[in-house]
Amino acid sequence: MYTLRTWIEYGFKQVKNELGWADFRLTDYSSIERWWEIIFSAYLLVTLHAESFKGTSKN
Repeated sequence: MYTLRTWIEYGFKQVKNELGWADFRLTDYSSIERWWEIIFSAYLLVTLHAESFKGTSKN
């Protein structure tokens, strides 16, 4: 599993660059809190639309 770390970090770096998040820094607590609200909201929206979380997958 540890051997995949390099590829995972490389993938995250590419995604951050594509989304323009590479130069984005959070320093105060309210900004960090708002950032995590955005991340969890996006995750919730993705999981609500994912077949595997609906229990209707045809595996």
